[in-house]
Amino acid sequence: MASFQPPDVLLLGPGPSPVSRRVLDAMARPTIGHLDPRFVGMMDELKELLRFAMQTRNALTVPISAPGSAGMEAAFVNLVEPGDTVVVCQNGVFGGRMRENVVRIGATPVMVNDAFGTPVDLDKAEAALKANPGAKALAFVHAETSTGVESDAEALCRLARDHGALSIVDAVTSLGGIPLRTDAWGADAVYSGSQKCLSAPPGLSPLSFSEKAVAALKARKTPVQSWFLDLSLVMGYWQGSGARAYHHTAPINMLYALHEALLILQEEGLDAAFARHRENHLRLKAGLEAIGLELLVAEKSRLPQLNAVKVPDGVDEAVVRKRLLNDFGIEIGEAHLALQSFMIEQAARGKLLCLCSKNNEAEVWEVFDRRPDMLLKREHIVAARINWLPKSQNLVALAEQLGLGLDSFVFVDDNPMEIAEVSEALPGVLAIELPPLSRLAGFFAHHWAFDAAVVTGEDRARVEMTRNELAREQLREQIGDFEDFIARLELVVDIAALGEGELERAAQLTQRSNQFNADK
Repeated sequence: MASFQPPDVLLLGPGPSPVSRRVLDAMARPTIGHLDPRFVGMMDELKELLRFAMQTRNALTVPISAPGSAGMEAAFVNLVEPGDTVVVCQNGVFGGRMRENVVRIGATPVMVNDAFGTPVDLDKAEAALKANPGAKALAFVHAETSTGVESDAEALCRLARDHGALSIVDAVTSLGGIPLRTDAWGADAVYSGSQKCLSAPPGLSPLSFSEKAVAALKARKTPVQSWFLDLSLVMGYWQGSGARAYHHTAPINMLYALHEALLILQEEGLDAAFARHRENHLRLKAGLEAIGLELLVAEKSRLPQLNAVKVPDGVDEAVVRKRLLNDFGIEIGEAHLALQSFMIEQAARGKLLCLCSKNNEAEVWEVFDRRPDMLLKREHIVAARINWLPKSQNLVALAEQLGLGLDSFVFVDDNPMEIAEVSEALPGVLAIELPPLSRLAGFFAHHWAFDAAVVTGEDRARVEMTRNELAREQLREQIGDFEDFIARLELVVDIAALGEGELERAAQLTQRSNQFNADK
């Protein structure tokens, strides 16, 4: 086994960003003790550099010794207690992670959901605050990494302040790339990451708390849920003069690197850095448009430092990414959406929307090519890849993409656990459980191509399912109100036509499914 020698890759993905030789050299300097007076002096400089970058005079402005996700968790576990209510704005993946933090604390999240690729709707956020007086905080992502969209942080912080709530701001992708005026906007808790626009290695999370946030921390009735991220303990190491209280062994060389990266930003100047990102964005945009590619986000809310590109029909983006990396040494990011690869914003109301796993997508289409007898045709289907998020979160994102209310959806699945999860999380959605055999019978095609399906309609699609007489009889499904497609679609599949072998396999799988559910 030999020493690892990483390849020279041009990092153009959503993070980490390329690290300059100057920063790498700083990180390679001799390690000294984390309580060494000379290191403590560098820590004080680092706090001042962070205040410059975050445009704040907050005393509690430090780098958390962990990546941006720990900065997020630090903000929530220090400010939110069990029983609190938090208004969480989700217009991308990381708003969903905010919700997870709130839930794990034992607090109640009130979700403000907007379409992935669009900014947080200020009217919806205000309505949520009005409907939940006494909410502890309003949490939102300033620059959503998963889509490349900027939300109006100044207006959202003002809304929080006007309703007596703290503002928790995810600035992981905005710090150093676009203006982040912590004090001017009255932001209470802001966290970021070292590996994005600061161009330092990943592993540190700059964080800043206002005086109001510090007061909330001191007024807690319960202990902070995380000992390591308890800022009342961490500040014993980072604040004060003279001897510092030991809390943990700081990542000394990583702090060298962040110090150097912030020096570079200070030397360039914030306005110059913002202009550099903007100019590079405009050049990239012009080049993409010249070859017929489009950006996902509308121009008025588009991040200059993170560009989400729509994948043209018929193009496998995974193949493109692989070739860029292997043949040209360039890394770009994979789509990081609850509905990956296919953007559904152009989908027509009234289609049958099939949520399928990445591995099943090709089989979805192959089924329609192989079964021309099906009355449900390929043009009635919009396939959407899903990731590991719960189905309810995928449905929320899908509803936003289509501009439909959740009460217009019917969720169909043959997995009782999925049905239970959607029913509990989204009581406005009609969730119907199918027997496993019905997949083979052909309602959503057969060979288990679909993980789930969603039927939508203007007033709410009507789904009537015949659950008996499956053995060698017809499975008859009636789906009403297919807007712009079919006024009434009647799908008739003759199970007997599938053949003995397929029926035998269906019976075996049904038995296994029933046994699995019984074991669970």
